[in-house]
Amino acid sequence: MISRSEAAQLVRNEIEGFDCVLLEEPIAEGAFGWVFGYQSAKFIESGSFSDALFGNAPFLVERETGRLHVLGTARPAQFYVDNFIKSGDPHRANR
Repeated sequence: MISRSEAAQLVRNEIEGFDCVLLEEPIAEGAFGWVFGYQSAKFIESGSFSDALFGNAPFLVERETGRLHVLGTARPAQFYVDNFIKSGDPHRANR
C-alpha cells in the first residue's frame, strides 16, 4: 500500500521531462487510490489559456500497488474511477 505523497511522486516521475506540473490536489481520492491531473508549467506561471494543455488525461494511481493508469478525456474522471472500482480497468465497466 502506498501513501498519497508516494502516489503523487509516481505521477511526477511519469510527467518528468514534459515541462508539466502535477496538480497537488487530487481530482478524486478513495479506497481505490487517487486521480491526479497535471498542467503545463507555463500555464501555471502565466494563467493564460494559450499556455494551457488541453486533452491531457489524468492518472489514476492504485493505492494497493502504486500502478498507474492513464484515464480518458471523453468523460468525467469519476466515470473512469467507477469502471476501475467495478472491473479493475478504468476503460471497461465489466471484465
